[in-house]
Amino acid sequence: MRKPDFFTRFLGGLALAGTLIASALCVYYLQTSRQLQRAHYTRAAIQQKRAIFQAFANDTAEFARANPSLIPLMQGAGVTIVTNASPRK
Repeated sequence: MRKPDFFTRFLGGLALAGTLIASALCVYYLQTSRQLQRAHYTRAAIQQKRAIFQAFANDTAEFARANPSLIPLMQGAGVTIVTNASPRK
């Protein structure tokens, strides 16, 4: 029986190292794709909450035009209302 030479062992080691690196990259890809999916979900939830808040602020601003007593309350919450907006040119 012949003893394996250096070149055969080198190629076997190289194949093993390549397989280990490919496996590690596959695991890394799966983890980052899960994180990206969670980030997309979080972003969609934030955008939905912002849209709801913006709609509520718009409705409150419309109501405040008819009832100016709400304006100080809204300003205390950080919502500014432009009452006499001039058209842009």
